[in-house]
Amino acid sequence: AALKTVSLRPFFSVVRRNAPMEYWRSGEINDISAHSPKLPIAVSSAPPRVLTSEEVLAAMRAAVPAAGRGWLAFYSSAAGGIVTDPSLMVVPIDDHMVHRGHAVFDTANVKDGKVYGLEFHLDRLLKSAKAARIDHAPSKAWMKDVVLHTVAASGMRDDVFVRYWLSSCRGDFMVSPSKCAPQAGFYCMVHVGGARDKAESQAVGVNEALVCARQVPHKPPALANAKTTNYLLNALTAMAAEDKGGALGIGVDTEGNVTEQATACVAFLCKDDGEGTTVLRCPPFAPILEGSTLRRAIELAQPIPGVFSGRVDLHSSVPALETLRSCTEVISFGGGAVLPIVSVDVSAITTKQTAMTAQTKKLERAKKEKKKEKKTAMSSAPQGLCSVLCRKPWQTKEGEEDRDVIVIGDGSPGPLFRALSQAMANDFEDSPFLDDVPYK
Repeated sequence: AALKTVSLRPFFSVVRRNAPMEYWRSGEINDISAHSPKLPIAVSSAPPRVLTSEEVLAAMRAAVPAAGRGWLAFYSSAAGGIVTDPSLMVVPIDDHMVHRGHAVFDTANVKDGKVYGLEFHLDRLLKSAKAARIDHAPSKAWMKDVVLHTVAASGMRDDVFVRYWLSSCRGDFMVSPSKCAPQAGFYCMVHVGGARDKAESQAVGVNEALVCARQVPHKPPALANAKTTNYLLNALTAMAAEDKGGALGIGVDTEGNVTEQATACVAFLCKDDGEGTTVLRCPPFAPILEGSTLRRAIELAQPIPGVFSGRVDLHSSVPALETLRSCTEVISFGGGAVLPIVSVDVSAITTKQTAMTAQTKKLERAKKEKKKEKKTAMSSAPQGLCSVLCRKPWQTKEGEEDRDVIVIGDGSPGPLFRALSQAMANDFEDSPFLDDVPYK
């Protein structure tokens, strides 16, 4: 049957009109539909058929996306082994990770045939599992062995990334796993990526955007402190940042203080007015996920004369606007990589437009037009010329929301970033956190 193009916009419109959450009522819901272009969905007038196993396998192989060429190896406790066919890299629908989000996960990098940081990442996985009451997890030694052999099955020694998940169980579709067999699920994926994907960003820097709690609320501590698969708010944070030209976003709580990025920690190199030296300010870990990359970078950080005193502040709140306007470097830490942030869109908290209703926006535009006409009448310049000449480079076109962007330092990667990036690269080459992969 022919494919019909179905738009998801009407669905998102209904979501916006009927959203019950109080935090969404504080302002207009983000235009989620901006991320929902028309998608081809197979629609047939005939009822769906019951497929044979062969037909399903053929369909699954045909449906593997282009990115699947980079999916190298996958371990599944449901299958009891490793597969290298991307169409078989699936998780059972009855797994509580799928239908309840009751699972935790972590990651690791592969460099020169060695897995970096697997020990401390597995420690964090088990800590997250305890918080999620997955108290029947397999041993750390067993999971480590599975991860290393899955990497070996990929045959790749560089430029790959490892992700692994620990699920509460599979067996039913209830909320509680109490009636399931007390056996946790474990899955491990090895795919192309890792440090290689971030080389360009490290060279030129990253543009980011603040995402305030009015747009996307911060996670409660129970979810923020554990690395669970509940990443809806993380995804919405990244999407809100993308709307402003950012990537992962920089979260800001209701008090105006920085929290974390969608999948990374962030730190700011600032002058300490009290002592006249510089300090690296990091948001306290209590309300966020403690980043292993940031922790390791802090351990490796060395003073840089005239740039960095060597002091790190992990206990004080970091006021977003005040800090961004005074800091000399902003650095992102995540996934084993260190990235320089060279500009930050702060319009989420410097403008009130995100909280306006459509009617209010219309009235505001009318007022602006009247002021514009009045200025034009008093000036010899052609109508519209003044607004064009006075527009800042990062402001959007007329009728769209203005943007307020803070350029960090001189707008290029700074010396502290370069030093920390090199320190992490050296750690990937020679450190106590490297495990050999048992390639055949």
